[in-house]
Order: sequence, then C-alpha cells, then structure tokens
Amino acid sequence: MTSPTRTRQNAFTIVELLVVIFIIVVLVAILIPALSGARTAARKAGTQSLMTSVKTGIAQFRTENRRLPGYFSQEQMGRSTNIPTASRGGFTNMQNALIDLAGGLRTDISATSVGTPSGDTPPGRIAVGPFAQNADKVVIDRASMGAADSGSYIDLPPDAFTVSPDAGPAGDAANRWMPTIYDTFGQTIAMWVSNDAAGADSQFAAINAPNNPTAPSSQRARFYWASNAGIFQSQRIGLDRPQDQLRNSLLSTQRTATERVASVLGIVGNPAFPQETGMTDIRDPLRLRPAAAKADVLLHSAGPDRIFLDKTLPSGYEARFFAYVPEGVTGIVNTAKTPEFEDDIIIDGG
Repeated sequence: MTSPTRTRQNAFTIVELLVVIFIIVVLVAILIPALSGARTAARKAGTQSLMTSVKTGIAQFRTENRRLPGYFSQEQMGRSTNIPTASRGGFTNMQNALIDLAGGLRTDISATSVGTPSGDTPPGRIAVGPFAQNADKVVIDRASMGAADSGSYIDLPPDAFTVSPDAGPAGDAANRWMPTIYDTFGQTIAMWVSNDAAGADSQFAAINAPNNPTAPSSQRARFYWASNAGIFQSQRIGLDRPQDQLRNSLLSTQRTATERVASVLGIVGNPAFPQETGMTDIRDPLRLRPAAAKADVLLHSAGPDRIFLDKTLPSGYEARFFAYVPEGVTGIVNTAKTPEFEDDIIIDGG
C-alpha cells in the first residue's frame, strides 16, 4: 500500500524572519535621514527663492523711490525705545520695510485714535512703530496690506506673509499684530538695513542709536542691534515649532553688548574688507573689524533649526558670538566660524 505523499510547506524560519526584519530596519535607517535631508534641502531652496522675491521688491522700490524701503529711519528703529519691554518696542526692520513694500499705510487716521489690541481677535487697524507713544506711530490697515491696489512691491504666498501674535516678536502688542514675512521653515525672516545717517567716523555696529536726534555722526552706527531686538528677545516666535530666541540665540541679551555687536559684525561685515582696530592680541576676535558691509540690506533666515545663530554648535561647543572673520585670517579664538552656522541663510537684500 502506497503511503500518501506529504507536501512540505515553505515557511520562514525564525532566523530568516530576523534577517528580513534586520534588512527592513537598515533600509528605514538609511531612507528616513535621506528623505529628511531632501525635505530640508527643498525648504532651504524655497526660502532662498522667497528671499530673492523680497530682494526683487526691495530693488524695485529703491529704483522708483531712490531710497531703501522703511517708513521709519534706522536712527528711529535703532533707538533704545525699540528694545522690547512688556509694553513697548520690538518693531522689526522687516515690519518697517513692509509699510513701503506691502502697503496698508493710513495717513488719514491719527494713531492716537487707534486702541491697543487685546485678546485673540485680529484688529483691523493697528498703530505700529519703534516708539512707546501712539502719537509717534503710524496706522496700518491690515486688510489692505499686500492688496493689488495698495501699491505692493511683493508677491508672496499667503503662508509667507502673515502674523503670529501669540508667537511673534517681543514687545508692543500692536507690533506683534503687524504682518511680517516667514520662511519655509515657519520662522520670521530678519532684515539688516544700513543707516544712511552714519558718517565716516561712525561705528560699524552698535546696540542702539543715540536718543538725541542731533547727536554727531561719531555717536551713530551703520547697523543697530535694536532694530531687530524684538526677534532676538522673543521667548516664543515662529509659525511652526516656535523657538525661544532669548535663551538660545547669540543675538539675545543672554550675551553681553560687546558679544552681540560682534555677532552683528559677523553677519553684515564684508570679509574682503577688514580693518585693524589697534588691538595687539592677534587672537582677539575683535582685533579686526569690517570696513565695508556685504550690502546695504541683508535678509537673514534662521534656517532649519529656526534659531538665529544658535549658541550651541553641532559639536556641542557653546559659542560666545559669531565673529567677523576676514578672508584668509586664521587663529582667531573664542568664536564660531561660518560653516558651523551653515543652517542660517544670509543673502544680499538689494
């Protein structure tokens, strides 16, 4: 009698299953960083394209008006009254420029007649500016900003030109309701603007401008930290994953005034045009200062980490400031070099 033939069913052994799982884990470990890197690269490219659009608007405005955009002067933007407190200041260079670039200015309405915004209800009109008193501010009609009939010089996607009052610049409540421009990472873009009131004997950068409008040029500077202090003093800023700039940025008051000025020099200074300061220690990061800026306007994105010059470098080292390092100069200590801050995107703004 013939016995029935038994067919052996193929099945994975435990070892084979473990091998398959291991291969899957390895593939996932390879693909996820690659996909993340591709997404970050795409966002960087999108941010650079966005900044180029802003740059084009600045150039067009400058050609037509023979000045840089911005209702308030850099002397006004740089005053100590614009360094944010709970009830004043924090008006940024980008917001100032948008008064000219995006429209919405109402010269027929007195700023003293516009109340201070409160709660979560978006105000239609706001009184904004770098001053503590409404009498010195201007009225902006938020609804007409960026409209085709408002004389706008920029054409941006809706998610790039918006407002985040609960995660915006530190300072005046009305200034937080002023729209600004956000990069593709969801962080506001900073703008550095050269002061046309500076003279040959002016400092290259300073914390703030003299409060006396008749002060000599020797007391002025080409660039003021205070003109963007609202960003760097904010403990919660950004549309996506708001960040604590006050705690983490080299540009916040967690650093000394000297260190903050050094970082501003590192951002705006042209590395091709250094000048001696008279310091004898060749290793001193402040021994050399720029004699020229990279441009009259610079656009500054915090990049993927959303922190403007994150104090903690990838190596784990905590920098004190972002020093100006001229081309070909080595041996400067206690500083952070440009490659370590490659996440920050800084381009000529016009």
